[in-house]
Amino acid sequence: MMRITLEINRKCNLRCNYCYITEKNDEEMSWETAKNSVEFAINKIKDMNHTKRVIRIDFLGGEPLLSFDLIRRVVEYSRKRGEKEKVKFNYALTTNGTIFDKELLDFFVENKFSLKISLDGNPDINDMDRKTITGAGSYYLVEKNLQYIKEYERRTDKLVQVSSVLTHNNYKSYYSTLKFFVEQLGVKYIDLGFNSNEIWGESEIRKITKIFEEIILYFINCAGTPNEFVFGFLEDKIKGIDNIYRPYSCGAGILSFYISYSGNYFLCPASLKDEYCLGDVNAKHSETDFMKLIKKAYGMKRVQNKKCQLCKMEPYCTVKGCFINNLLENNSIIVPSNSLCTRKKLFGEIIKKYYFEIKDIKKKFAYIAI
Repeated sequence: MMRITLEINRKCNLRCNYCYITEKNDEEMSWETAKNSVEFAINKIKDMNHTKRVIRIDFLGGEPLLSFDLIRRVVEYSRKRGEKEKVKFNYALTTNGTIFDKELLDFFVENKFSLKISLDGNPDINDMDRKTITGAGSYYLVEKNLQYIKEYERRTDKLVQVSSVLTHNNYKSYYSTLKFFVEQLGVKYIDLGFNSNEIWGESEIRKITKIFEEIILYFINCAGTPNEFVFGFLEDKIKGIDNIYRPYSCGAGILSFYISYSGNYFLCPASLKDEYCLGDVNAKHSETDFMKLIKKAYGMKRVQNKKCQLCKMEPYCTVKGCFINNLLENNSIIVPSNSLCTRKKLFGEIIKKYYFEIKDIKKKFAYIAI
């Protein structure tokens, strides 16, 4: 499967402290750029001769639902083009959850979207970093729309992911936050990411590792009960151990692209600098030197640095291939980030400790389709 993330706009009704889009405005992707993005993806997957010609379009903002008419047009256009080119399109959307109604619900159900809601915790936790334009908290704007989330899950048998951003402000309370999602809100699919704008030292990562172990034990205890849930962060770590070896495992720049509202495309949201631009969907033969460098790295059969080669975690490591983190920290795409390295090693030890219990749970208890 191939994936493109469309930065459908830069509009937003929130002003989250850690957002990777630092300048919000009224910019929206033009219809021409949206169409060219679909064509770009079709051409890429045809060039790769994939046996499974599936393309996933992830709609992102800003707040993408502020451009719902454009999203609808992209879905209609891609469906028609997919039928002609024998390519299947799937759709996903990340929203702050403050905008929802029955029309949106019906559209998402009809088109089998995968949905992700951003929420950092209870009102006190969430509203530290996720505020409206006026500076008010956003939690209750999301809470009132949870009825639509439950209805979506009931009608589709697909789980809606609730995703949090771990920051220096909130990481110490994340275990309580996760229990709040499970026990108070009835969330069945939870994930988290780290605030990439902050530096995570080893002492902080060690504290988070202890919290992570508490969460694993809670996950194990909840299995087979009404509180059973999927923890995406844990799922990713298990997949990292189970996956066949690849020297650079992310896939960004080959199997996935982030396309900005202007048409410039990048590896991911963390790489939105001019020097990391890979090309422009609105221009033919626009591949940059940076794109050529990425292709060369993916062509390596073995990771090309001594630090990784001597590491016992290397065969199932999924962080060594994070080109952008490597570049930002070491000015090299093949020298791994120390922060990600430490995180992988510490989390890896915990995963190995409970690996077979987790795998056994995944065999015994049915997970609703994600």
